[in-house]
Amino acid sequence: MVVKTGYARRIYDDVREQYLHLLCCGMIDDDQIVLQMCARWNPEHYAILPSSWFSPLRDYTGEASRTQAVPYGDDEKTISARQRYHWAKLCLKHSIRQFRHMMRTITLA
Repeated sequence: MVVKTGYARRIYDDVREQYLHLLCCGMIDDDQIVLQMCARWNPEHYAILPSSWFSPLRDYTGEASRTQAVPYGDDEKTISARQRYHWAKLCLKHSIRQFRHMMRTITLA
């Protein structure tokens, strides 16, 4: 998230309000959903822009973008196609396990 310091209080208040909405429904989330809720609730205050995972780190530091590089501490680490495939495979396995667990434990009425 990139924000001017003067907007930090507004964001805090909006995020807090959205968390209270979720809690009233008996839910909680710690990811981007709450920020998306803020943007939908007050679209005049927020802009959702497409980006890759680490692009804000490069876009706002003035450094030129490097192909398939991920910021890692003070330097960058290049990720091979094999590493990306392995990571995607692990994520898919985890997602399948979570889905099966939810199907066993959650009943729809």
